[in-house]
Amino acid sequence: MNKLFIRSNLGFAIACTIPLPMMISSNPAKAEPIKKCPPVVRSLKTKKLYCAHELKVLQKEKEAGFLCFFLRAIIPPNDWLKANQCFPKANFSSETGKKIIPKPKGSRTALKFLKPIGTFQLTAQPTITWQSIPNANYRVTLEQGGQWLWSKEINGTEVKIPNSHSLIHGKQYKLTVVALKNNQTVAEEKTNLQLVDPKQLREIDDAILTAQQVAPDPLDRGLDKAMMFYHLGLLDAAVATLLSLIPNQEPEVYSQLGLIHKEVGQLKIAQGYFDKAIELANQTDQPFSRVQ
Repeated sequence: MNKLFIRSNLGFAIACTIPLPMMISSNPAKAEPIKKCPPVVRSLKTKKLYCAHELKVLQKEKEAGFLCFFLRAIIPPNDWLKANQCFPKANFSSETGKKIIPKPKGSRTALKFLKPIGTFQLTAQPTITWQSIPNANYRVTLEQGGQWLWSKEINGTEVKIPNSHSLIHGKQYKLTVVALKNNQTVAEEKTNLQLVDPKQLREIDDAILTAQQVAPDPLDRGLDKAMMFYHLGLLDAAVATLLSLIPNQEPEVYSQLGLIHKEVGQLKIAQGYFDKAIELANQTDQPFSRVQ
């Protein structure tokens, strides 16, 4: 006799004793395909995740309450007007739910930022890292509103914004890294930085707390928080939250990590996460993913 562990809708593992011959099939069951798009809503009744192109499918669950990642709030049952606001049409494909990403104009240099991967930051003193260029040293410059604020020359590939020039909410900054060889510029890369609105972070915490009271599943709530970070533009925070969920070995966690890294052009890293998601989804002894 063998035991098959199946995850219930309440998040508990149920041990089922099944004779071995019954577990062998010429057509072995596999997990439902993982999401290939960033979810925008979770049904608190069925726990299913829905992307931006699945509004019509979600209509079947009008009686359910929803956690809306865009509004960072719980949508009460039958409040279809607000639920409709959770499905943005401008930034996502109406056919696949995938985020519409402008085609890159083409990099002029070999220098690429590795961190942060998003514009919005949780901390006022983010750490900046970039790809190394052989035999180069670097000049880092921070500007705001066209005015120079701070610069530093270093030999390494990592620098932290100093306390004396911490980011201030409501202001947009431009950070430039220039690679130098013999005092000649050989590469340059720029990125914008903004400090997230603390009010938006409180909205996320409140939404997660409310959802936790309705459906207390730590994995679901972790995924929900990561998706709210993602849709708020806090890509680094979304990645950090998803990485904290890796011990669960849930395909959806790796899938969303892959989508985020693909979005920022880190294709090799993204493919590694996609491969792991597929591997987990295809394991017959892995709890079936509840996302459809």
